[in-house]
Amino acid sequence: MAIRNPRQLAKRLRQNAVDCEKATSNDLRSEHRTLLLRTAEHYRMHADKIDEPGAKWEAVMKSFGLTP
Repeated sequence: MAIRNPRQLAKRLRQNAVDCEKATSNDLRSEHRTLLLRTAEHYRMHADKIDEPGAKWEAVMKSFGLTP
């Protein structure tokens, strides 16, 4: 699925965070589990930035290598 607007990007980031958290239930070493949880938090942080009122969409989209 191609990301066409900031709302879709935020939705994809939140889904990635959920996927990371689900992956922690697998049999992983503790440092890998910690890394996945940290990655999930980063995904949520970026999604929250996108959802902020007055966010600069162009800057956010460029930071992910996308063009508005």
